[in-house]
Amino acid sequence: MKTISIDISDRDYKLLNSLAELRALTPAQLVREMVLESRQTIQAETKFMRRAMRGHGKEQRGRELLNKAAGIESGDVERKVPNAQTRAAMYEAKLLGQLSKLMHDVIDDMDIYPPECDEQQVRKKSKR
Repeated sequence: MKTISIDISDRDYKLLNSLAELRALTPAQLVREMVLESRQTIQAETKFMRRAMRGHGKEQRGRELLNKAAGIESGDVERKVPNAQTRAAMYEAKLLGQLSKLMHDVIDDMDIYPPECDEQQVRKKSKR
């Protein structure tokens, strides 16, 4: 086991101490718990940074591989694969269209005239 000494401001120590009290821990136990909780995040970030460093300078090759996986040849500029934002917007527009159609169907099925109106009054009102 290793020991770490860190310098933090008095204000930060008070915040850390108050959080530790709320969790019924000492400040050292709280820091140990926080490190253990973030262990997976640290490992994932380290792995990502190592992969990014291996790919440094190979951006063009990466784009070519992505285009190949999407079925786009390097000279095929007409066909583009929509990015996530575009796909989300297209899906949202589709849902709004379906919702609008459903709303019109419901409105058409609604009886918007009071029950005391007879058929002649309804026809007169709908012609206006």
